[in-house]
Amino acid sequence: MTLPAWETNRSSPTQQPRVLPAPAPDWEALPIREPKPYRLQREQELPALLRQRADPHAAAPESPRQQARLRPTQLATLREEERQIQAISRVVCQATMECLAGVRPLHQMQRWLDDAVYAKVAEFSDLTSHVRHEQSGRSPRSTPFSRAHPVQFLRIRSQGVTSLCWEVSVVFRYGPRVRCCALRLEARRRQWRVVALEIG
Repeated sequence: MTLPAWETNRSSPTQQPRVLPAPAPDWEALPIREPKPYRLQREQELPALLRQRADPHAAAPESPRQQARLRPTQLATLREEERQIQAISRVVCQATMECLAGVRPLHQMQRWLDDAVYAKVAEFSDLTSHVRHEQSGRSPRSTPFSRAHPVQFLRIRSQGVTSLCWEVSVVFRYGPRVRCCALRLEARRRQWRVVALEIG
């Protein structure tokens, strides 16, 4: 007796097993990996890190006197350093004019000026303040530093004297007058400090 074709296929031993879908992963049971702590490296640390990678037996760090004469940013290019010098010069010029006008506290200039330059600006600020108070009561005309004006920078030129010294000239408009400021900046304790300042 011959069986039907569908009966033969059902009882055949070579029948393919049925493939079951894989179970969905249990995401809640997976362990949470905590992020590793890290620390951003400061600009001042980069030169030391480069020396350590280049030479594992690097020499001891420089003495305090040598560190005081280092550039503020050792890895800065000449163009980057010039932009930084010009930005500091603009800030110093504007802040000095505001101090002479009596709208900015003088102690805010300490971070940029050398002690001798700071004393010079303080003396000039006292003189302009004295003249301003005298003329405010008896004369309608105001002094050039009687009130603050917006500073409009017209031209700025900078020249590197050495790797640790820059000279800058700034021409700006302050009120109705065009004025000029000459600065000399030197690297002191990894900061640019104004060691000479003349305003005309």
